[in-house]
Amino acid sequence: MKTDFQTITWRLIMNNDFLEAGQRKYDSIPIPEDLEINLKRTLKKGRKYRKHSPLFKILGGIAAALLIFVLSVNLSPNIAYAMGNIPLLNNLVQFVNLDKGLNNLVRSGKIQQLNVTAQDKGAKFTATAIAADDLELYISYSFQGKGLFISQMKFKTKDGKSELPWNTFDLPANKNYVEVQTDKLVKDFIIEVQVYKDDPLFHVPMAALSQEVLNNLKSKYDKGFITTLSIPISLSSKILKDTSINITEVNKEFKSEIGTFKINKLQISTSKSVLYCQLLSEDYELIAVDNPMLFDDAGNQYSFSNGIGYLQANNTIRIDFNGNLPLTNSLSFKCSGIKYVNKKDKHITIDVKNNIVEPNNLGVKLISIKGTKITLDSSKGIVTFALNASNEKGEKISIKQISEYPDSKEELEFKSLAYKKIILNVAEVSDNTTDGFDINLGN
Repeated sequence: MKTDFQTITWRLIMNNDFLEAGQRKYDSIPIPEDLEINLKRTLKKGRKYRKHSPLFKILGGIAAALLIFVLSVNLSPNIAYAMGNIPLLNNLVQFVNLDKGLNNLVRSGKIQQLNVTAQDKGAKFTATAIAADDLELYISYSFQGKGLFISQMKFKTKDGKSELPWNTFDLPANKNYVEVQTDKLVKDFIIEVQVYKDDPLFHVPMAALSQEVLNNLKSKYDKGFITTLSIPISLSSKILKDTSINITEVNKEFKSEIGTFKINKLQISTSKSVLYCQLLSEDYELIAVDNPMLFDDAGNQYSFSNGIGYLQANNTIRIDFNGNLPLTNSLSFKCSGIKYVNKKDKHITIDVKNNIVEPNNLGVKLISIKGTKITLDSSKGIVTFALNASNEKGEKISIKQISEYPDSKEELEFKSLAYKKIILNVAEVSDNTTDGFDINLGN
């Protein structure tokens, strides 16, 4: 069954259970915050009517195939060449050869064949192989189920009580396995797969559907839950052996117009490399780094993995790069700018009782409050709000969804508006970006 970004986005939008679970995970794990910001930033282009919900904080990766194919391509140039001349396999072979992280793990022997199956109500999931280290985990699997699809994949502790802070991403159609960002491997864990009933309309571009159809699809999706499959995984000592990460303290700085941009450290594992950067500023908060790239002294470029930077505490961001990098002394860092927001503009307060938006530097104004919906005018600048907010007592409240319109109107829907005030968190202001720069990471 073909699975692409549009399809997965549709499936997740319809999943209310996942929305609530995603919000709970977001409240306890800060890393996925930038996932929402980056996806919204992409969707800003064209400024068409659309909706956002907490699902964008944690995207589930959906794919299926046999890792033996990946092994054959990477370990045998002759097989790769032969398969590359078969039209149906050509693109897949090219992609596998480009995935340096998986390639490195396979060549290092950090791979484990599996045959672990769970099935229920016509759905059958089999984990067939795993390749992993402490920064990245790849899982190949097969899924069978007529008229069914996988809506969400989670990773839990062995007892199933706690969710691991591992992030799974949507993958292009020509990827044939799930790629998972990890913080540290554990020997035993559970893959939890949520299965839903499919529908042809889930594959139709959202722009082609009316609001009435969207609402009907949401209801259909909510009723389409079939089952949750739990697959216990136990990693072999071969994978767990020597998974240590090489950490290099970089401590390089660049003076920008909003403060000092500092590259603190570089982590290198077999599968990938991770750069930790920080903005030292009393007035501005780091939102994202635009188009980060690493180059070695031979001019080779190391690409930004997944297109996502992960915001941490203390104005720090984690940037993942594909593949195992060379020594730090031969590297230079380059980006097209830093996205930021003034700390004074991080919050917009809506006085629900008096039906106004309190004065703010971003020019956000209130249009209306009707039922559980608040409509705002952000015509002065394109403002992206986070999907968590708080009331006048500082208690967290959730935003069910944010609908954006071409005329800079934004409609926020809540479960309830039984508050005197609502404090919105500003995730991004689109025009706030510095000029680009580059830094040599060597001595």
